[in-house]
Amino acid sequence: MLFVLQVVHRRGIVSSQLYRDWLIVPIEQEDHWLWAISAPGREVFLDYTPYTSPEAALAAARESIDRHTAGRLLIQCLETMYQERKLQQQEFDQLVNSLVNQCF
Repeated sequence: MLFVLQVVHRRGIVSSQLYRDWLIVPIEQEDHWLWAISAPGREVFLDYTPYTSPEAALAAARESIDRHTAGRLLIQCLETMYQERKLQQQEFDQLVNSLVNQCF
């Protein structure tokens, strides 16, 4: 099922997008754009960085989703390696903390 939300703004209609099962909604402000993203059953994330166009906001949101998705997958991989005793606790903690700082 495809869900599309249309946002009406001064220059026409901007549609939300589904990207990797996340919903991206561009949000028009007085002189710039923001974005909100949400995954099914998860909380909503807002980016307050001002973007000059809805297209720029959508591109930034897709990049954020890619980072978030990659970070989650890498953390799952590290958890498996830790459970298989291929990583020490300190190594695991350092790697996870680094991913959290870079991806979320």
